[in-house]
Amino acid sequence: MSGRYAEYCLDLEGMRFIREYMSENWPEELFKPMYKDRTCTDQFVQKCLLIFGMYQKLNEQYGSTVSIFTASELRKREDCPRPLPSLYVDSTEYENTDWFMEILTDPLFFYIKKRVQQYVAHYQEYGWEGSTYPTVILIVLNEKLRKKAERYIRRYLEDNFLDVDEVSITATLVENITL
Repeated sequence: MSGRYAEYCLDLEGMRFIREYMSENWPEELFKPMYKDRTCTDQFVQKCLLIFGMYQKLNEQYGSTVSIFTASELRKREDCPRPLPSLYVDSTEYENTDWFMEILTDPLFFYIKKRVQQYVAHYQEYGWEGSTYPTVILIVLNEKLRKKAERYIRRYLEDNFLDVDEVSITATLVENITL
């Protein structure tokens, strides 16, 4: 199968089993998306595998000094931008040092621009002035997209009269992730 990982989903009976035995540990909202797993696109599965790989990499690298949350775990939080980031990394070691991590698997630059605009709007809308806004890390597919994204971020922040000390947004590749 072209060197890819095995992919699977639970049938309805499997989901009912997990729901029955895990309901004490998992909120109800985590079960709802499971019903759509059977109809997921190949691109969505690949993005989920990248998110999981990033989660593992961060967990191995930083261990208990960070708490890592996926979009599913962030659904009830009002202070997160919508759509939810791929990962939210909360530093338990350093106060006011958190990260929104966005894994962008679509090669269209339009999606990168849109996410930058959404993060800036979230920063401005929720009045983060005076408290530290989490650093936004956009993880893109290739170096060409990264360079283009960095140029756009700089220009967009300047056009909105924002300084990198207020809202820090950066683009990188998966292999370059270090916090």
